[in-house]
Amino acid sequence: MATYFMIETYAPRKGGLPINPEVQVSLKSWGETPDGRVVIGAKLATDEEVDYQIDRMIKELESLRHRAKTQLRVRRPPKK
Repeated sequence: MATYFMIETYAPRKGGLPINPEVQVSLKSWGETPDGRVVIGAKLATDEEVDYQIDRMIKELESLRHRAKTQLRVRRPPKK
């Protein structure tokens, strides 16, 4: 199954400054319309296709929410 989104993690390097990590959601796959607009997913023609596509994206984003929060916890510098 193709994925549309991904998490980018920005964290301090070992020995670097003790800063908080950051995450960012970015597009992993996309297309463009002839006039240059960015699109994600296929063209949809039925209610069922719309429901399936949107539910799938929501599920993927919920998974990313969990992974992003985990990355923030794991990479946060220890409190002194």
